[in-house]
Amino acid sequence: MNFPDLVSPVALRQRPIILSSALLATLLVILLLVACSASDGKDGNDGVDGPQGLQGAQGLKGDTGPQSPAGAAGKDGVAGVAGDSGAQGPVGKDGVAGVAGDPGAQGPVGKDGVAGVAGDPGAQGPTGKDGVDGVAGVQGLKGEVGPEGADGIDGEAIGLPGPQGPKGDEGLQGITGETGPEGPVAEPGIQGEAGEAGAAGEAGAAGEAGAAGEAGAAGEAGAAGADGAAGAAGAAIVRNIPASNVLTPLDSVTSTFTSTTIGADGLGLISYTKSGFMGTNNELKVAHCDNTNCTSATKTTLDSTGNVGDYTSITIGADGLGLISYRDITNSDLKVAHCSNTACTSATAATIDSTGRYPSITIGVDGLGLIIYSDVPNTNLKVAHCENAFCTPYFRRR
Repeated sequence: MNFPDLVSPVALRQRPIILSSALLATLLVILLLVACSASDGKDGNDGVDGPQGLQGAQGLKGDTGPQSPAGAAGKDGVAGVAGDSGAQGPVGKDGVAGVAGDPGAQGPVGKDGVAGVAGDPGAQGPTGKDGVDGVAGVQGLKGEVGPEGADGIDGEAIGLPGPQGPKGDEGLQGITGETGPEGPVAEPGIQGEAGEAGAAGEAGAAGEAGAAGEAGAAGEAGAAGADGAAGAAGAAIVRNIPASNVLTPLDSVTSTFTSTTIGADGLGLISYTKSGFMGTNNELKVAHCDNTNCTSATKTTLDSTGNVGDYTSITIGADGLGLISYRDITNSDLKVAHCSNTACTSATAATIDSTGRYPSITIGVDGLGLIIYSDVPNTNLKVAHCENAFCTPYFRRR
């Protein structure tokens, strides 16, 4: 940049009136002389201004002065015309995925689109196999019998009758004419073929029920039913350990082959044999404790027919009642007694096997009795599984 370009427009307009350096020097000398001569005297009156001298020639261009401070910023110029859009920059990298917003409400169902043109039907597939015949439907009602047609004129028999021709189509029924006078009875004609069987009539009313047949043999025992709901909790039984053993006589008779269990009421139930002496028979007895310590009991004779009651074994059945196995000495039988109540003051006795010593009884997971015993004549171990809670063959609950 050239410095003359920095000169302001005002300086350029004042150039014609600038005095030459020589004229300026002359004026300065005159002023100095006047000042020296008037230093001692009084100042005189100002002289009359002389006429303006002629404009001197333009002096030489002086040195460029220091740059003045920057002026105030000018007003914003008029906005230029927008340039053409630049080429689109490359696509930036994908930003971090934002948190998924809550799903918006479901929009309304759009209208059904226009149905497409139906396609050409496909080729017919192969014929399938015949299905299983369906069940025969119920026979329809018998239709009404049509009116009887008029009798045709009897023809005369000429020669031997020929073979009967095929049956013709049935003609339309004519109008019934008036009944003519009864003619003479003609000889019977050749009997025609039997007509087709008519439709079956409606089924008659059901007959009365026949007498009940004899009861069939007992079927096999059914599968055990599902477990019932749990019963209400029973009264708590306190079984405190005594400070010392408490020994209590319960029966004054000679007792052998004892067995005990705890009944459904939480009290002891004892089976035992009343042993006979001097020609008397044994008996099966049971004692039901009156309290937890069994300091007293209710005693009952359950079986005294013959010499019975050896090798007793007792358990509580699924019905909550006692079940006792024992030996009938007189007949060498294995027997069982099912208590009729919790205290077993009575029982139902039944023979299980014609042999059986040393029996032991328990209740299986099916709730039925299971008895192990010895077959003495054959020295075999045998087992008997009760078919019902009473362990009684052919028992039927009424």
